[in-house]
Amino acid sequence: MLKTKYVPGQEALRGGLFLGVCFAVVLCDAQDLAPRAYVITPVHWNAVIVTYNFSTGGLQFDNAVAISGATASLNVPIFSYYHSLNFFGRSANITASLPYGEGRFQVKFLDSETKLYRSGLLDSFFRFAVNIKGGPAMSVREFQPWRQKLILGVSLKVVVPTGQYDPTKLVNNGSNRWAFKPEFGYSECWGHWVMDG
Repeated sequence: MLKTKYVPGQEALRGGLFLGVCFAVVLCDAQDLAPRAYVITPVHWNAVIVTYNFSTGGLQFDNAVAISGATASLNVPIFSYYHSLNFFGRSANITASLPYGEGRFQVKFLDSETKLYRSGLLDSFFRFAVNIKGGPAMSVREFQPWRQKLILGVSLKVVVPTGQYDPTKLVNNGSNRWAFKPEFGYSECWGHWVMDG
């Protein structure tokens, strides 16, 4: 995630750039969708997951400031490690993720064009999830005949301020703050179809 800090001087241009980056963050993080987040796996299974997010396009300001032609292009590869475990007889898992971000922003403010480039580590995040219904902890042998029906789960995601942060910069890759996000998950299987929410 890109975060901003106000730096005195050139208030109008920087204010517009600040809003542009804020809107870019909203566009890039509009949802935190993790399909199959509560999937049941046998106890002590591990996975290494590499994902890549690419976002590009224009930024809308709804005439709040005199900015036109604002665009952003963001590349975010994420390296994650997943481990399943037994949590008081329920299926649970821990996921640790380390993202890297590279972004290019361009805005036009009062006939003056400004470009900005940022690259570096973003804030890492950790997630602990446990299935509270329909997901008993199982060995590989117990897991083989098991078929999913209804699964209800809860999780806690913790964002750790490991991203690059410089208080003298207007735009930063790190937020310089901790964040916590509790979640409730639902997954149900109908034949070959699975619905997650």
